[in-house]
Amino acid sequence: MANVSTDIKIDVDYISAACNCCPHSLDWQNGPRLIYGVTNSVALCSDTPPFSVRKTFSGHQGRLNCVKWLRQEQRDSNSDFYYFLSASVDKTISLWKGKDEDYTKYTSLVGHQNSVTTVVGYQQSSNDDIYVASGSADSTVKIWCITDPLANCIHTIDFKNGFAITLELVPLDNHKNLFLLFVATDKNNVQIYQVSNSVIEQVFVLSGHEDWIRSITIQKLKSTFV
Repeated sequence: MANVSTDIKIDVDYISAACNCCPHSLDWQNGPRLIYGVTNSVALCSDTPPFSVRKTFSGHQGRLNCVKWLRQEQRDSNSDFYYFLSASVDKTISLWKGKDEDYTKYTSLVGHQNSVTTVVGYQQSSNDDIYVASGSADSTVKIWCITDPLANCIHTIDFKNGFAITLELVPLDNHKNLFLLFVATDKNNVQIYQVSNSVIEQVFVLSGHEDWIRSITIQKLKSTFV
């Protein structure tokens, strides 16, 4: 019988995984990391050569529809953690926390009655609560407040037979818990809500598009939002 050497070393040279075919299944933050949905998991990639998948993170029971880095207004790049969100056909949202290539699930947001199709979140500073808005095929948008790491749904917008296609959150100056929520709907408009922990109020509707609005980006110029 031939002798088989036990001194075998196996290295990973290349990892490949196809991105889910969903409009919000890839996101890139202001840094060296790109994430995208791979079936039920999140793939974390480098954005420098060799542009490879570094790690994958599993925590959902169904296909991912969207992933999103959390917007952090006053982040200390040397010490604070990064966060990203993943949302799935399993009706849940996961918030992940970590640095570099090491991320763990921080909390789960459970409450939608159908597939979650769009999600966005922000945190003013590392000591503040995290706010998340999520849209679902159940015709609702939910706003969540997350505190170490308890997640509470503080508001629900019911669109009856409509739904949200994409969302954006914008904090208002000098207010940690007051922000604007932009909701692009299947009615080809953008609904704008002013949101606090206790009150949500629609303040404006932007019309003019002739088809669905797939993406919203807000830029603040002094006291004006563009």
